[in-house]
Amino acid sequence: MKRHLHTTTLLFLAAGVLTGCKAKPKNFDNENDALRRRVTELETQLAATTAERNELQAKLAEAARTSAAAGGLSEEAREALPRCAGVRLGRLSGPVADDGTPGLDAIDFYVQPFDGRQRFVPVAGTLTASAAFIPRTSGTAVPPPPPRELGRVTLSPNQLREAYRASPLGTHYTVRLPLDPPNMPLEGTVVLRVELLDALTGQTWRAEQLVP
Repeated sequence: MKRHLHTTTLLFLAAGVLTGCKAKPKNFDNENDALRRRVTELETQLAATTAERNELQAKLAEAARTSAAAGGLSEEAREALPRCAGVRLGRLSGPVADDGTPGLDAIDFYVQPFDGRQRFVPVAGTLTASAAFIPRTSGTAVPPPPPRELGRVTLSPNQLREAYRASPLGTHYTVRLPLDPPNMPLEGTVVLRVELLDALTGQTWRAEQLVP
């Protein structure tokens, strides 16, 4: 009986050792996954920090170059430098319904500043987006009611920079104007307006679009 108990105890111990050995690769894999995720996070943070540092260095170098050179940029470089020449609204701009409830709850503006060659150009400035509503009238004898403002939103230069988007829809700045109250039934025409104050040139550019 003692020999049998001794043998049984050894078998249990061996089984425990084997179980522990089998569990180690699984824990090792989990630790590797966690380390890989952490490395990815650190690489992302490093890339963002490096980009911000490089941009700051470029701005400092530009300021030093401008102050050191009496004439600034050459005539050819000045002519080749793109500048905002206008602004337009993308064709998908207009009211949207996102919460699944009948009615409209926001208006999206896809704003596209462009240069002298009609190509998108990034800008630094202040952007104001507004929307007005013209109700549909049933008869021609009744004078149409005046447009009713649905709201407006103004983006600072930093907010405008964060609104930059590049997607299959194109390159643009996305601005969302929440409707208050939401889920309002609009039957008529929505007038979209944007006004961009270019901080570099001091010029103001406007665009308007009608959305039935």
